[in-house]
Amino acid sequence: MGKKIQDIIIFLNETTSTNRYLQDLSQVEKLMEGTSVLALYQTAGRGHDRNRWESERGKNVLLSSIFYPDVLPVTKQFYLSEITSVSILQALKEETDSFDQKAASEFSIKWPNDIYWRDKKIAGILIENVIENNRIKQSIIGAGINVNQEKFVSDAPNPVSLKQIFGMDFNIHLIFTRIIKNLHFNYIKFLKNELPDIHSFYMDNLYRKDGMHPYQTSDGEKFYASVKRIEPFGALVLETEDGGEKSFLFKEIEFLE
Repeated sequence: MGKKIQDIIIFLNETTSTNRYLQDLSQVEKLMEGTSVLALYQTAGRGHDRNRWESERGKNVLLSSIFYPDVLPVTKQFYLSEITSVSILQALKEETDSFDQKAASEFSIKWPNDIYWRDKKIAGILIENVIENNRIKQSIIGAGINVNQEKFVSDAPNPVSLKQIFGMDFNIHLIFTRIIKNLHFNYIKFLKNELPDIHSFYMDNLYRKDGMHPYQTSDGEKFYASVKRIEPFGALVLETEDGGEKSFLFKEIEFLE
């Protein structure tokens, strides 16, 4: 692939949401692939299903990047989730390993693309695609990473920040830079058809990748199962206690404690 990814960074004191900012800007001008934005505060930060993403002003990483993965069919858009979650996980491990190797080793990816530390959520990802002729014409990848925030007041069930884990402040710009560097690197690997490396890292660092754990379907059925595999289109395949397989898309299955 002959694409060139640009290290164009836009810094904002405040915006509605970083994804919305890039969406609006892309309507006005053609943004270079890889253009990224870092905001200190969002007045309308979003998560999945219009959930609000809580972030204290100046305390966390709030970012979005724009890409044009037009070689990617819509049926395989989950690759973008893998690329993004792997990039953030790598950055968090890189940033914290020198402070506490054991704690740094406890970051994981909760399917489909949340970043967890132990059983708590430290980062969320929101990917919004423009589809044309069954291809991903444009993708805006947004993420929020809890860095220096110490108190969370929303009804989110299990947030945690780097400061809460390690007891120290972290450099927001440095973490942002690490994430963008990894995101560009892994995106280039995707363009070079080196996805097996990314998928292997994703699976090796998957939350609950080992052993039997409790789950509940959207219909209320509860059962124990282990992770079998992730399909290219993003479905989570679980192996039940009797050796059978169950396949689920996002929001069809809940992780129980």
